[in-house]
Amino acid sequence: MGRGSQRPGMVKEWHFIINTFAEKQLLAITDLRIREDIKKHIYGLRYEPDKQGKPLDKDLQGCHSIRAGSKRYRVVFKMKANKEAVDVGMQPIREAQQQKLGS
Repeated sequence: MGRGSQRPGMVKEWHFIINTFAEKQLLAITDLRIREDIKKHIYGLRYEPDKQGKPLDKDLQGCHSIRAGSKRYRVVFKMKANKEAVDVGMQPIREAQQQKLGS
């Protein structure tokens, strides 16, 4: 399907753009299960990204985030409606936050 293509009765497909830094981070993950889980979440952004993730505020207002990779990583994305595209970045969750998740 092309950019913004949509068949009757189907959900519009968005394109996603992974920034270079996030792509390098993804390739550096040695645990293939975690890497595949993150990729699954990123590919899932093709359909209804506006209904996914948690809206962010402050410096990242207008972005959303979803946790992936056994909640060890945060996929941060921003929708660009005029281009029907989703810009995707990624960041590891800080160690302190990981410890909170474990308790």
